[in-house]
Amino acid sequence: MDVSLWLDEHHLRQLGRCFLIVGIPVIVAMQILGPSRLPKGKLPRGFRAPMLAIELPKSSQEVETILQVSGGARRMKNGLLLDFGVILLYASVLAVLGALLYQSPVPVAGRIAGAAAALLGITAGLLDVVENIRIWKVLDGARDPATLHTLTQVSLWKWGLLAVAFLLLAGLFLVDAPMARVLAGLCLVTGVVGLIGLKDNPRLEWVTVLIAVTLLVTLIVFAFWPESLRPTR
Repeated sequence: MDVSLWLDEHHLRQLGRCFLIVGIPVIVAMQILGPSRLPKGKLPRGFRAPMLAIELPKSSQEVETILQVSGGARRMKNGLLLDFGVILLYASVLAVLGALLYQSPVPVAGRIAGAAAALLGITAGLLDVVENIRIWKVLDGARDPATLHTLTQVSLWKWGLLAVAFLLLAGLFLVDAPMARVLAGLCLVTGVVGLIGLKDNPRLEWVTVLIAVTLLVTLIVFAFWPESLRPTR
């Protein structure tokens, strides 16, 4: 592999394995310690994931309902603490994918898309940190309309930047490598559903699943088959 154009396969392999070792336990811990997915109808506006519903509350009454049916503020805070690990995971993977696209032998537009995707992924991660801090304040009792509106706006900006970042990473279709095109397809679907979710917020639950699948496939490729991302010509 020409390391002047692509990240070194050895380092991709090490990065992928490190993230799998750290990321999978964090996700498992969130499923155990954080609030569980609920049957439809329990949460406001068609949500089923309490962690997502608390990001986009319309009123203090909705916050109270979310807490009552999801195990309370303490369980929600456990989820927020673990979410910082998830933020680091997805922001890092988006940054690496963007760097791969930027450094690959594709047209200039594709390289610009890679750089923009990396930047937007990192920015979305930073907004996610701000979002978690604001959710923590809401859980501690700050539930006035202005606070909830600000939380919702930060959350929507985060989801919007993530959707655009994944759409830009569909530029991996330009890379002459079959696995790069698989990742591009996953990114394209994730980005499109993400944009839909900005209007129909419960659809964002599908985005969380798509992001998880995309990240898992990407990390497995990094960890065990980084050579499959090598252009064939």
